[in-house]
Amino acid sequence: MNNYYKKKTDTINLYLELNVRASFFGKTLLLITILIALIPLFFFARDSYKNPENSSDFILPAIIIIGLIIIFPVRYLIWNSFGKEFIIINAKTISYNYNYRIITTNLKTIPFNKLATRIDIVKEENNIEYGKLVFFNYHKETNLPELIFETSVLLCLDDLKKIEHSIWELLNPKEESILNTFFVN
Repeated sequence: MNNYYKKKTDTINLYLELNVRASFFGKTLLLITILIALIPLFFFARDSYKNPENSSDFILPAIIIIGLIIIFPVRYLIWNSFGKEFIIINAKTISYNYNYRIITTNLKTIPFNKLATRIDIVKEENNIEYGKLVFFNYHKETNLPELIFETSVLLCLDDLKKIEHSIWELLNPKEESILNTFFVN
């Protein structure tokens, strides 16, 4: 797994760019799967060409097949080829959006009262743990943690710890105590 991140700060905001770099083998396998899924569409088109009176029977199945192919595997292939997750963190909000190179989603901003983070380990590969960074807000009235956001790009544990430390430094510039982290087993 070759995912990586970039960070910048302007002392008010921490800007994170998480980049997806899937293996060539995985992307090739996904592309072959998409091409195999298009085979029924080819047979529908051929049948429609041979029997024009049945062409109206071709339209609905073709739309459904193309829709399913675009929604699931093509979107996944584009994400694994060009995907980037942008996150902006400051003392009051977390904002994020996703970039598929072709399409960029709208920036979504989530306000919080008091921020906490947790690292969720998702997998281990070659004795290196990979995971997601999960953000929690401590509710103003109950002081209970509420999940507000989690990253979708898997990064190695060392990188996630560096990001957590950068968040801590941004939110607590004068304090030197241990990172306020919420752990759930």
